[in-house]
Amino acid sequence: MTEQQIHVISGGDVTGDDRRKISRVVGEIEVGILYDKTIVPVRNYEADEGYQRPASPKRVKDLTSDLLKKRVDLPTALLLNIREFDPARHLRPNNCGGMSLFVSADDHFYVVDGQHRLAALKAVINEDEEHDTTAPSMWRTYKLPFVCLLGATESEEMRQFYVVNSTAKSVSTDLAYDLLRVQAQKSPEVRDALIEGGDMWKVKGQELADHLKDAGPWEGRIRFPNAKKLKTTIPSAGMVNSLKPLLDGSYLLFSQAELEEQATILTAYWSGILRVLPEVGEAPEKYTLQKMTGAVVMHAILPAVMDYLRSEGHSLLSAENYGDALKASLDSLSEENREGVVVSGADFWLSGAGGAAGAYSSNAGRRVIKSRILTHLPRPKIR
Repeated sequence: MTEQQIHVISGGDVTGDDRRKISRVVGEIEVGILYDKTIVPVRNYEADEGYQRPASPKRVKDLTSDLLKKRVDLPTALLLNIREFDPARHLRPNNCGGMSLFVSADDHFYVVDGQHRLAALKAVINEDEEHDTTAPSMWRTYKLPFVCLLGATESEEMRQFYVVNSTAKSVSTDLAYDLLRVQAQKSPEVRDALIEGGDMWKVKGQELADHLKDAGPWEGRIRFPNAKKLKTTIPSAGMVNSLKPLLDGSYLLFSQAELEEQATILTAYWSGILRVLPEVGEAPEKYTLQKMTGAVVMHAILPAVMDYLRSEGHSLLSAENYGDALKASLDSLSEENREGVVVSGADFWLSGAGGAAGAYSSNAGRRVIKSRILTHLPRPKIR
């Protein structure tokens, strides 16, 4: 029986059921060896076996595309297991004075962590070999770092899977957006991938939030990664997400403007809002207007306000024009708060029980406030 040899070193032991020790080895393995030797133990509730979710087709498709375009490497280790481990057959000294893992056609690696990477690499190999049937894909020799448990049971795999996926701290969205901006500035390949995926608005939003933070209504109000809260009212990721309808191409007048022009428009717009509700500008941390709910609502209606001002021949860079256009709409917001008191104007936006906007913090609730504001907004004239 033909065997394949993988050079490895000892990775120490992990603790299994009943405190038993499970050996593990560490090394690099060619994708071609794993191509038809992996099993992903997907959870089957009726049979009460397996522990993983099925692979996400989108994640596999996106990673396949990035691999084909050579946009990414895969530096992190797979976590595998040989359940039917036989020390005498699988792990033997090699001619280099070290150890080798020997696997045959009947052996399988159970994938504890790394199913999306392997699925994407298999897809790349399949695409290569469909286009050229005369030779194996070069991706078969692509090497991946791996850690392999030797003889762990499904229960013990499950424990390791849980540890890997429940104790790892995900990167905050604030930090993720900031890192995305830096990568897009430095790498044309990353920028192209963001454009293809329709995610370039995240980079533009991060750049715009950075412009807004130092002056005007948003000075000191946007909290960036690893910064102290102080008097900030909204995390940078929240600000970026609220800007999506302005930056994702849905409203070309804004999305196609230069960054400086966008920042100037937003500064004028929010200055106009605070002309109508000056109490908010004096203590924004006490109100929801410059928090997530208010930012989402007010940015969603900005295209309608700009269209109205343009139809009247008014400047889009004047705080006074925005204040005049919005006054009737903002004054019209009136609702009972949790104490049974009807509040309007700035009081509508008060945080906590004293205000009413907090009851509309869900996506559905924000759409209600947006609709109420639009109802009282002057209509643009069609000329």
